[in-house]
Amino acid sequence: MKKLTIEIQNLSPLVLSSGSGVGTIIDSDIEWDKNDLPYFPAKRLKGLLRESAIEAKEMFDSSGLSKTFDISNVEKIFGGNDEESKLKIYNLYLKNIDGISKGLSHFKAKYKDIFTSEKIKNAITQIRQQTAIDDSGIAKDNSLRTLRALNPGFSFRGGDNPCV
Repeated sequence: MKKLTIEIQNLSPLVLSSGSGVGTIIDSDIEWDKNDLPYFPAKRLKGLLRESAIEAKEMFDSSGLSKTFDISNVEKIFGGNDEESKLKIYNLYLKNIDGISKGLSHFKAKYKDIFTSEKIKNAITQIRQQTAIDDSGIAKDNSLRTLRALNPGFSFRGGDNPCV
């Protein structure tokens, strides 16, 4: 088995949605670690990679090269149709997470009123809203969703050593 280290930097707002929300305010929130820092869930990364592989397969089909790459290759790597996944991915955490967590813990202890969970999250994220549009260009009823996106400029890193 080969082990790789992955590093990802977000150059634009990034939605690392957990699928859960915050009360009635946010429909889709970011995944947070125990120190209120965002992390890139392994399940999300694996899903993105799988979707990219399926799109590559579709490009092979369109170009007439489908014999070279078929869907069973995707299932062998990512799992599916009774195939166990050959790919193991761990959550990606902020680069230099140990130093960041240590510093944040220090400031949270010393300045409790300033370094609250919500203030930390608001400082590094933005709230976005989206709605579904029908064929005539009008917003569909009850389709407005509010989500939290991570501001650009964060680097996530992970590999064979899962963080706790």
